[in-house]
Amino acid sequence: MFGKLLLMGIMLVQHHVCAWNPVGGQIKTPWAEQVTSENVWQSYPRPRLRRSEWMDLNGLWQYAVTPLETSKKSVEFDKEILVPFAIESSLSGVQQKFLPSDRLWYRKEFSLDRSWKGRRIILHFGAVDYECKVWLNNRLVGSHKGGNNPFCFDITKYL
Repeated sequence: MFGKLLLMGIMLVQHHVCAWNPVGGQIKTPWAEQVTSENVWQSYPRPRLRRSEWMDLNGLWQYAVTPLETSKKSVEFDKEILVPFAIESSLSGVQQKFLPSDRLWYRKEFSLDRSWKGRRIILHFGAVDYECKVWLNNRLVGSHKGGNNPFCFDITKYL
């Protein structure tokens, strides 16, 4: 299916949807002042193997924080976060701390260009702190453990 896709993941970590803004204003670098929801870190995941056709999923995502035991079906995504920034950071637009009993869920809808049909599609993550499970179109793609290591999933068969 090359219409809308739904990517959802959960992260295990120690109101109302509104426009993104940094929270707290604690980071005052010239770079941070230029960040917007449309102008996020746009870095190709493998610079030495750069391709002309790729999609950057950084930007606004929906998110929810729930108790660990919450099932995927009962999560309500009612807030937005600016990815790739950690939820604790000012630039995420959230700046929220977590307890070991919390679970953080992310969701992003996106569409692939029809010209990508028949091609292998790889989903790259620069890092996830610490553990994640990734779903695409309500199907579990895979899981990963490890705080600062990049990883990827071949999502071709889930499209």
